[in-house]
Amino acid sequence: ALNPSNAIALIEQIWISWFEKDFTNCKLQIEEALKANPFEPLVLVSAGSFYVVTGEDLEKGKKYLDLALRYNETPQAWYFWAYINYYMTKGDNEKALEYALKSNNQSLALLDIAALYWINGNKDAALKYYKELLVVIPDFSTEVYKREHDVWSLASESSGRLLNSIRGIIDASDGGIKSVNKQEEPNQVDEPVFKSTTDLCLVTVFENESTKQVAEGNRELREELSAKLSRFKDYKVQEAK
Repeated sequence: ALNPSNAIALIEQIWISWFEKDFTNCKLQIEEALKANPFEPLVLVSAGSFYVVTGEDLEKGKKYLDLALRYNETPQAWYFWAYINYYMTKGDNEKALEYALKSNNQSLALLDIAALYWINGNKDAALKYYKELLVVIPDFSTEVYKREHDVWSLASESSGRLLNSIRGIIDASDGGIKSVNKQEEPNQVDEPVFKSTTDLCLVTVFENESTKQVAEGNRELREELSAKLSRFKDYKVQEAK
């Protein structure tokens, strides 16, 4: 049994419950974690991300997200991820783009940026980020993007708009995948080192099945996450090389 005073261990349960679409259990786990430590940024950002991304309670979720940033002076990029859905739902697509740019610039997260540039009317920037994505995932299809939305139960209105925007970008890119030189190398970025199982679990937000791997420093966390997710047949985290 988990230590009821270990807020981080308690909140890490929600990522499995969320994956399993067990929202009732997510809310109970959030309540227990907040009771253990209402000032822990990881607890707050995890709770806020759940409530905002799924649309279960936008305002409650944003309150937790804001508190997480207040209590963490050096937040990781994914702390900003859920704000995308918050501001899209509120109709502020420029603000949603601002947070997409803050949240990540690798792999599938490039699609959020591309889609939001498209929604905001900057088609050149949208095509630029889409091309960058194809360098990383040359066999990309919209089904990959849709699957990520389904995994994390992204609110349907935001998901629909993002997917439709990506389809528009593909149509405008003159063949999409075929138009990109697959020999082109992406910009070199440092491999992230994740500091908790929750951080490592978020690899799935930004990476697809063919690129799922983690840095050497995450070996123990990778093994822990793989054990937790072993019952999911289509979900594997490859060993870092």
